[in-house]
Amino acid sequence: MPKQAKTKRRIQRDLSGDLLEVNHATRRFFRCWLNGSYFGCDHYQANLEFLKANHDSPKKLRMFVISEFTKYTAHDADCSYSYAQKGNRRNHQQRQTRETK
Repeated sequence: MPKQAKTKRRIQRDLSGDLLEVNHATRRFFRCWLNGSYFGCDHYQANLEFLKANHDSPKKLRMFVISEFTKYTAHDADCSYSYAQKGNRRNHQQRQTRETK
């Protein structure tokens, strides 16, 4: 199986199920990403600094979460940021379509 197909399958797997469920595996691993378990204390401190500086800006917080989730997805699926971004966006659009039916 080509790498791109494996990557796509990995992203689809990680985004399947109910992501609003607090114990969803992807959510648990994303929490580890945010708390520095992947890249250590410096990553955690950078996240903390951003959150302290922008805690009163919902727009910046939303941007932060989307950006970090895309970075996490790219790392986990071993792909580029832009490929992960497309996969996340495509999955989100498919969910919205199913919910409106």
